[in-house]
Amino acid sequence: MKKIILLIILCGCVRIHEGTDDAKSFLATFYPEAKSILVQCQTYDTDQNGYVSCTGKVDEKLIAMECPVKNPGCVTNTECRLAKSSVVQIID
Repeated sequence: MKKIILLIILCGCVRIHEGTDDAKSFLATFYPEAKSILVQCQTYDTDQNGYVSCTGKVDEKLIAMECPVKNPGCVTNTECRLAKSSVVQIID
């Protein structure tokens, strides 16, 4: 029983962000003709939903997405997804 509790505590505390590579792969899948893919991801999961926010730029188009936070030794989310509010407006 103590081992199970310890494992649960560790899974909640050890969070490694690897969203940038995941985000680039996600965008390359949907935009194979893209000449340029740039990505910037947050380093902290602020709402503790297992994802970090990322913004991708595919050529001149901006895309808001969320990519998984990795929890070593635990079952986690595996794929990026479009953000719920995926409209990004550029104001000059």
